[in-house]
Amino acid sequence: MGQGMGRSRLARRLQLVAFPISAVIMAVSSYVIAPHAGWRNHTTFVGLGSILAVAAFAALRWATFALFSEMMIGTLWQAPVAVIVLSWVIVAVGLAVLANWCLTSLHVWSAALLALGLILVLPLSFATIRIFPALNGSTDELHSIKMGYPVFWAALIVPLALRIGFKRTGMRDRPSAIG
Repeated sequence: MGQGMGRSRLARRLQLVAFPISAVIMAVSSYVIAPHAGWRNHTTFVGLGSILAVAAFAALRWATFALFSEMMIGTLWQAPVAVIVLSWVIVAVGLAVLANWCLTSLHVWSAALLALGLILVLPLSFATIRIFPALNGSTDELHSIKMGYPVFWAALIVPLALRIGFKRTGMRDRPSAIG
């Protein structure tokens, strides 16, 4: 019972940390995509994008724990895998739609580029730990996550992917037309 309580406290702590990290990534993304958008547009994108990201984080956390738990070995693994894939697609498409709705016009393929970027976060994190090891010298995948490299790469890739998908036509892209 004590171990279960430790897991639930850890889960709550992870979700509490996930919201500010998501908010920072969304805020940076909103100003990289559309620096001249109005504060309401930025606030709407940051708020809704953060909620979307934290909800996906919670679903991914559940699916990952379920996939690798003792109870799942030898049983149905399709449900956690489906949740992982759905969360990934929903975040990529959701952020692209939100950015298009709140900030500026994006190309249709922006969601696919963002999805590719989200896939690259973990391999880049694993490569980064080889170049910049943990403080104790460890270079394994677990320490890359502990060092925060996935957050670092997500904070770079999400705004970059959305900026590359920026459509340079239309009235919404002109600073004078944005409220």
